[in-house]
Amino acid sequence: MKVGLLMHFKDNKRNKLKQKMDNGQLIICVGTDSLQEIQLCQQLNCDMILVYPTAKYSNATNRFLAGYLAFDNTNDLMLESSKEMFSILDNTNLLISVNCSDPFMVPNIILKQFKELHVAGIHNYPSMSLVDGNFGANINSRKLGFDMEINMLKTYSDQNFYTCAMVRNTKQAILMTRANVDMLIFYLGLGHNKSSKRYNKTTKLEDDITLLKEMSAAVRTISSEIPLLFFSEHVNTIDDIKKIIKNVPNINGYCLMPVAQSSISARQLELEILQLQKITY
Repeated sequence: MKVGLLMHFKDNKRNKLKQKMDNGQLIICVGTDSLQEIQLCQQLNCDMILVYPTAKYSNATNRFLAGYLAFDNTNDLMLESSKEMFSILDNTNLLISVNCSDPFMVPNIILKQFKELHVAGIHNYPSMSLVDGNFGANINSRKLGFDMEINMLKTYSDQNFYTCAMVRNTKQAILMTRANVDMLIFYLGLGHNKSSKRYNKTTKLEDDITLLKEMSAAVRTISSEIPLLFFSEHVNTIDDIKKIIKNVPNINGYCLMPVAQSSISARQLELEILQLQKITY
């Protein structure tokens, strides 16, 4: 895709999302690895679609995490999938996933390949924002983690790609905002086993609200216009989403992740999107 077209796409998408924010309409993003789900989301006019390369891992316990396990090269899978999808899909609201922390990736080469496929937007997946604890800290300390994602997304942004960053904490959110990404998704962690004695949904929801307030307030000191969305595997009802939207005024949208669910029917996905489209703030 030529530079002029990339810039046109980026400006057009920014303007459309800003208009939704000004009107108090919820921005709806969907993360999927299914061609059928992408087509459904486009028919329902979802604002953004995050495209994942994990369809071949449909028998994995959690396909959303499968891309971070040692199964395959996710960037090669994404390039292969893009060749198939972009021949039959409108790409204007698709954000392709890029493993920015792959130490063997040559950034200029993969950037050129995405341009040739007419990719207009990207996001960071697999991302070190999915990994916490000592393992995540050790990877990041070896410069193989989130720093590489920041640098890569800044490079893509400078090349006029629309960029979306998934972040897990305030520090990551601030760094990505300063890198001039176009959209942030606050990731609130994996779901919990509801049969566990330690699981308390009410407490967890309140913790999520507190964290979202902190992250979104920090970002708003830098940018008043960047769309702020959130995703959590344990926030799984419309009432939960409405409660968060009501209590965190800086939030502009929600990221629905059928890719993180073991199974979801087309009808169920459609109903969830239609319910989200009714939410205002």
